Amino acid sequence: MVMYRHMHFYQKSEMVARGVNDVFDCDIKGHHLTASTDDFSAVSFHWDLMIASKLNYIHDFPGMFNCVSQVVYFHNPSYRQLVQERHNIQGVSTGKVETIHVIPPMMQLYPEIEIMYEEAIINLLKPSNTYAFVVLGKRVYLLTPNRQIHYHPNITILLELYLKTKE
Repeated sequence: MVMYRHMHFYQKSEMVARGVNDVFDCDIKGHHLTASTDDFSAVSFHWDLMIASKLNYIHDFPGMFNCVSQVVYFHNPSYRQLVQERHNIQGVSTGKVETIHVIPPMMQLYPEIEIMYEEAIINLLKPSNTYAFVVLGKRVYLLTPNRQIHYHPNITILLELYLKTKE
C-alpha cells in the first residue's frame, strides 16, 4: 500500500514550471542550521529508510515503537547517521545541496508547513487548512490545502510556490 502511495504522488504531481537549475534563496542563515539540529536528526532517519520499513516495524512489534531511530537501526545495525551541512550556508539556502539539508532549517523559518511521511494519514479528497511537505523516499512534494501535489527537484522552488500561493 505504501508503494502505491509513492506511485500515486509521483503520477499525480505537477512539476513546478521552473528550470531544473533555477533556485530561490530561502534566506537561511547559520543560526537556522544550528537551531535545526534536532529536526535534521529526525528527518534524516526518515530520509534513509526503505519504503514501508517504518510501518512494517510498527506492525511486527506492536506497542514497541517510540522513535524512528529504532526502525533505522533494526533494519541496518551498522547505520551511520548523516552529518548536517553547516559550511555551505548559501548552498543550503538556495537548495544547491541535497534536499535533506534544506528541509530542517526551512522548518525553522516556516513552522506552519507540516512535514509528513509515507505513513501519514492523507485524505487527498478532502481539502485542508494547511500546506505540507510530503517526504516519500528521497522525493519531497508540496501538498496544498486544496490537495494539489507539486514537485520540483529543488525544494526551494516548492517553498517559492508556497509563498506565492498562500498570499
